[in-house]
Amino acid sequence: MTATTRRHALVLIVLAVAVAVSGCQAPGVNTGPTTQETPANETESPDAGDDPFPVSDPVTITVDGAGVEPDPGLIYDRLRLLLDTDTPAPERIQSYNTTTGFDNSAPGGLQLPSRFFHVVGFETDPVERTFIDRVGNGYTLGLGNVAVYVSPNATREESEMLLAHELTHYIQFQNERQQALADEIDIQTVDGRYVLRSLLEGTAVVATDEYLREFSENGTLNSPYYDREQQRYPPGHIGRWANSRYQIGTDYVTSQIDSLSDIGEMYEDPPTRSRELLDPDAGQRPALATVLEHNREQISSNRLGAAFTRFGLESHVDPSRAEAVAEGFGTDTLYQYSSGPDTYGNYVWVTRWESEADAERFDRTITDYFDARGNQTTEGWRLPELGLTVEIRPAGADTRALVVGSESFVDETVISGRQGAVTIDSDEG
Repeated sequence: MTATTRRHALVLIVLAVAVAVSGCQAPGVNTGPTTQETPANETESPDAGDDPFPVSDPVTITVDGAGVEPDPGLIYDRLRLLLDTDTPAPERIQSYNTTTGFDNSAPGGLQLPSRFFHVVGFETDPVERTFIDRVGNGYTLGLGNVAVYVSPNATREESEMLLAHELTHYIQFQNERQQALADEIDIQTVDGRYVLRSLLEGTAVVATDEYLREFSENGTLNSPYYDREQQRYPPGHIGRWANSRYQIGTDYVTSQIDSLSDIGEMYEDPPTRSRELLDPDAGQRPALATVLEHNREQISSNRLGAAFTRFGLESHVDPSRAEAVAEGFGTDTLYQYSSGPDTYGNYVWVTRWESEADAERFDRTITDYFDARGNQTTEGWRLPELGLTVEIRPAGADTRALVVGSESFVDETVISGRQGAVTIDSDEG
């Protein structure tokens, strides 16, 4: 097996694990007046005459581990009515009463999909988990496992919200919604995985909000939590990119459906790139064809997308400016080339923009970005923390190539192109 094949196989394994897991930070924010909490040894049932979805004999779902106050069987049956599905319920769910127990059970946290995230400057320092510790967390596996941690500080409505969110994911997976999306989206790319997760989470948030509007009495909703969560991360933090999947996914799903019964149509014709999530009216993805003639071995390629561009730029330019740049994003391909043991990595990131003006806006923004982050050189910048040289090269009126790597790699790399046809070559002289 060649080095390229090994890397490709590893990427596929990581993708398979990541796509099979929907790990959620599912608590919410109380957006209405607070009502008196029900004592732990009592339960409240909605007045049967007022319940638009009465359930007289809820399905039984066994809770292993720590107990949960709301009845997961009743929640599940209500979700089935809201989502118009007869999907059989899970036999059991796993509940934890400590964050340590839950964290140790989880398949794994957020991992950087590429070292290029560090090259672009995403921050990865830990951020205090205030809301998770106060309310709870959960995850659902594609195989049907559902696990939750319900904080002792969570209200009954917040516990119900947490269960509704994860049980919505269970219904998604059992109905093969994830696979239907994966069949249409290139999930071997960073951007494709972003889109897939955004649609799965956006649908779960929208369904949970609708559930809570029907059955919650104090205005608790799921979606405002992710707005509050986004504010905890500083601009340029990887958490903003990750959490935005919940926000942007929710906004997209809300814009595409009139009721929960319309969700099936979205699965059949989903967006395939984050540019469409950010703007459902975005034009068709422009063509980008690259000829690889560099004398170094090209060991991987990827598509990063508009969301990556937007949230990556935020670390050293104003977020509103980064958002404006992403609005003109067309398409991209990231190529990684072989490098020596003392080089963090050699890359050529080719981006094509929707217009020449959009490409020029990117020029100005990326220049200010690296001016703020690196040391200027005659042709570009030096990033001392990674030991990398960076230059931006034109490849046509609306196309750019960011060349990053060792000084020798950047010096020898030659970029040419027009109208989305790009050649990456090397100058051996």
